[in-house]
Amino acid sequence: MHARLQQLGSLDNSVTFNHSYGHSDADVLHQSLLEANIATEVCLTALDTLSLFTLAFKNQLLADHGHNPLMKKVFDVYLCFLQKHQSETALKNVFTALRSLIYKFPSTFYERRADMCAALCYEILKCCNSKLSSIRTEASQLLYFLMRNNFDYTGKKSFVRTHLQVIISVSQLIADVVGIGGTRFQQSLSIINNCANSDRLIKHTTFSSDVKDLTKRIRTVLMATAQMKEHENDPEMLVDLQYSLAKSYASTPELRKTWLDSMARIHVKNGDLSEAAMCYVHVTALVAEYLTRKAPAVSPALSILGMFRQGCTAFRVITPNIDEEASMMEDVGMQDVHFNEDVLMELLEQCADGLWKAERYELIADIYKLIIPIYEKRRDFERLAHLYDTLHRAYSFWGTYFRVAFFGQVNEDGKELLKLYSDKFERKTEFERSHNIRRFMFEMPFTQTGKRQGGVEEQCKRRTILTAIHCFPYVKKRIPVMYQHHTDLNPIEVAIDEMSKKVAELRQLCSSAEVDMIKLQLKLQGSVSVQVNAGPLAYARAFLDDTNTKRYPDNKVKLLKEVFRQFVEACGQALAVNERLIKEDQLEYQEEMKANYREMTKELSEIMHEQICPLEEKTSVLPNSLHIFNAISGTPTSTLVHGMTSSSSVV
Repeated sequence: MHARLQQLGSLDNSVTFNHSYGHSDADVLHQSLLEANIATEVCLTALDTLSLFTLAFKNQLLADHGHNPLMKKVFDVYLCFLQKHQSETALKNVFTALRSLIYKFPSTFYERRADMCAALCYEILKCCNSKLSSIRTEASQLLYFLMRNNFDYTGKKSFVRTHLQVIISVSQLIADVVGIGGTRFQQSLSIINNCANSDRLIKHTTFSSDVKDLTKRIRTVLMATAQMKEHENDPEMLVDLQYSLAKSYASTPELRKTWLDSMARIHVKNGDLSEAAMCYVHVTALVAEYLTRKAPAVSPALSILGMFRQGCTAFRVITPNIDEEASMMEDVGMQDVHFNEDVLMELLEQCADGLWKAERYELIADIYKLIIPIYEKRRDFERLAHLYDTLHRAYSFWGTYFRVAFFGQVNEDGKELLKLYSDKFERKTEFERSHNIRRFMFEMPFTQTGKRQGGVEEQCKRRTILTAIHCFPYVKKRIPVMYQHHTDLNPIEVAIDEMSKKVAELRQLCSSAEVDMIKLQLKLQGSVSVQVNAGPLAYARAFLDDTNTKRYPDNKVKLLKEVFRQFVEACGQALAVNERLIKEDQLEYQEEMKANYREMTKELSEIMHEQICPLEEKTSVLPNSLHIFNAISGTPTSTLVHGMTSSSSVV
């Protein structure tokens, strides 16, 4: 073979292609075929030589599980055939030779370092985009063989190594190869799927579905990349597309981190600082999860720290959305050497800085709880002093809020959500009531006749509760609705609901540490003033009058009566608070409201056929602690009212 190669290399110039003019078409064709055949024969001779070499020196090539300098040189020669242009005939033989190499030396590709597997995947995928259909078919079948052999090598458990390297290679090809993702490449993906579906030997395993999942991820990456160019001036769509990419890279820490970082930059640019902070949290949790799984290999000291034993779950106190970082697929050959304790510390500090800028001060302490033990172990007192100073300032601030709007077909008017629901018994602070929220409510009025608005005796409303897939805030602003629950309230239930709201609002205003006089007086005026008291009294006349009560269930009538008793009590308490705080120039206004209050209670007594005593300046105010509890819960004093959910109750 050596002699044959020397002969081919020393051919006289007369047999090589001559560019001089004067040759006939037949001569040109002859010269072209001659050079093509010589090139192909050189390739085939080299392949035969490599095949003999791998047989003769198999033991040396298998040293250190196939990761040795000799194997690297042999592999580089094989790879060269794919990197240089070859004839169609030559490439078919190259694919056959590579299949033989993979079969004889599987540990080279499936154990330890992933560099040779990665390089092979990259070159095969380039061939999957070839203009020649025969080459695309051969390349697709070779890639399938690489995955299938990986699956067999693990005892038919998985082909994680090849799966990860294919995804990474596709990402690299997007930037390196023009046209990838077109029809030719899509056809190659279909060939791979067809190979998996027709392979009877793995019919009763997960291999076929795993291959389908891989090709689906590749298509997601390609589609999102193409769409990003179209929507580069639409930040919301751009983030959504990058999110789909980050999600497709859930099993590849480096690439997922890259896209999450990119999303954070877009959020910062657009002033969406809460979402940017969540991106930082997810990146940090991702690295923590990686280090947890790699701790013995990366740094034995890491395992002594609780946060590394917990991995990403250490961040669940900040957001339950963090659980998605636990979906990382493990591959022993991943060499993400830049993920270490120092990188994690930098990311944790970035989290704290992002949360500070987003004014989510309440969460900074949870991040610092993870950092402080490490600085204490290092005895870095300067950094500790800085952290405690930041914590001191963070505890001096109050939380802020964000607005949520609903987009979709449920709310046909596209109106902003009417109410953000929260569990007021479990969420004690204002921050807790605006963080990690995933359920939202809006109401739409309707009547049985088809009109949207009607009299109180015919007015119904539909309450819709939406549950999002993730909690707000998240790494992106638009979160899909997972499911929705509808509840229709009949007219008397609407009355109970509306009156319960008024009771809760008045009680909350009265129990505030600093009473908002403007809001208090507006609520009082809307409750007791003659010119506008048609609202509360209209409900009483429609549902509690003797001529109407028989049309409604007894338990609903009793419940509405109890709400009205509490409404009268709440109005009396509000009048007492207002009288205690007003100045002389409002005394006349106060007396007018008290007179209206007496008239309202008098009419209610007549309608309900019971004596309802107005509570004025002699009203015994509830103890402060109970007032505060009621204000937080938004719940009337009597437990009877718990039977009807109001718009300020638990969702």
